Amino acid sequence: MELRNSLYNRGEWIEENGTWRVNITLHSSHIIFQSHFPGEPVMPGVCILQIAKELLEDYWNCQLKLIRIKNVKFLSVITPEKHSHISFVLEREDRDSEQEVRKGEDAEINVKMHVESDDTIFSKISMTVQQCKH
Repeated sequence: MELRNSLYNRGEWIEENGTWRVNITLHSSHIIFQSHFPGEPVMPGVCILQIAKELLEDYWNCQLKLIRIKNVKFLSVITPEKHSHISFVLEREDRDSEQEVRKGEDAEINVKMHVESDDTIFSKISMTVQQCKH
């Protein structure tokens, strides 16, 4: 299920000191927050992973398949009322594989990201994605 433009809207990717950052705005009225958890909404971890994948698809301008999640740490809870604006930061990329993806080749890309707002890190993600064949 695509969450782009329903659960969140994104800004533009911005390069900062060798990393890439994209800011998103969460929609606190989304049904996910009404059911997870009623009265005390919390962003589900699986949604954080889906958003990360979708943002990477936007970054590389292609559809991606999640191959493996090497490691994920949920360090703090994201609540839509308190944290409606959060950032996904692409910490490290496999630059050789990135070039292959940009050429349309079938490379696996190792990605590390973290999710933050101000001084709080919510999640750290290490995963492998691959461009979908059409």
